[in-house]
Amino acid sequence: MKIAVATDQEDINAPISPHFGRASYFLIFDADGHLLEAISNAPPLEAHGAGHRAARSLADAGITHVIAGHIGPKAEADLAAAGIEMFEHEGRAIDTVHELR
Repeated sequence: MKIAVATDQEDINAPISPHFGRASYFLIFDADGHLLEAISNAPPLEAHGAGHRAARSLADAGITHVIAGHIGPKAEADLAAAGIEMFEHEGRAIDTVHELR
């Protein structure tokens, strides 16, 4: 299990970002809730497609679960097609990961 949490800071105590595709970072946790890495989610130059690009990147990284404040319909479809489970949640990244386990 690899869990990606959308945040705007590289800190496990950071709040979950309200926008999946526009989050500044994805914090990657293992099944035990340990932080593995923080992946930068560089903002796209185009006005649309951020969620699609982020979903593809996480699928390529072997992510199995995603947590964000909100996941748009196009990103949701991409994540579902990749077999990634999605959770819309508010709160601190680390607390939410421990709730998921």
